[in-house]
Amino acid sequence: MKSVISILLAATFPSFAQIGSAVRAPDPNAEALVVCSQDLHSSPEFTPYGFARATLTSLWYARNGAERGNEITKAAKATDNAFSLFTAMMRITKTSTNDFICAKRSLRPFVTKENDENVRTAADFLLVVYDAHISINERLIELIKKLGSTDVPALMDEISTLQVERGQRWADLVQPTSLALMMMVDLKRTDVPGKTTRLVVTRVQKQTLLNWIGEHFPEFKNGTPKDKWSDPAKTAQMYFKVFDGRKCADE
Repeated sequence: MKSVISILLAATFPSFAQIGSAVRAPDPNAEALVVCSQDLHSSPEFTPYGFARATLTSLWYARNGAERGNEITKAAKATDNAFSLFTAMMRITKTSTNDFICAKRSLRPFVTKENDENVRTAADFLLVVYDAHISINERLIELIKKLGSTDVPALMDEISTLQVERGQRWADLVQPTSLALMMMVDLKRTDVPGKTTRLVVTRVQKQTLLNWIGEHFPEFKNGTPKDKWSDPAKTAQMYFKVFDGRKCADE
């Protein structure tokens, strides 16, 4: 497993370094004040299953952060008062930041020395990506403060830059999530030559993850068109792919 994962890490490391250099240092005191509804920090399970669960939790928080944009659209339709709109935009953006802080918190225990190096690296990568989203939100708030007092073309250019960066950072979630999922695959057992057909997780663990997905990502089953899914939700769908066609450790 280590050699395969190392190849993926080598492929993603340049992006890892590039993102990190552009991210502002997080404020640990401010982050500590955020309350998270799905806080796994108190009882992390340092296993492939535990890391996969924490990664999935972080993707759910990221999904919530991504969908805050819909709240801004609703706020715009609900008022014709610029002051109220700008206030709502700032509030919603700050709430999105809290979502990303919670996404980080679910992964924080996995960057400690007690964990496998591959787990630490993948968790670190995800933390950097979520910090990048927080930085984008902070820059967005600064732009909101300028609304009404800045040259419109210049403002539009800055906003479009943030939109492009946001899309790139969503794409960066795929590789570390792939690593988390690969750790659940038993690479030593190949019932079919050249194919990995077994998992290291049990049937109960697999079903627990699937149940959690069904509860927290309703778009997978409620008929929402896939092009309407947020990018984190599309990344979370990868869990179905890793389970498809593979037997659990106790089967």
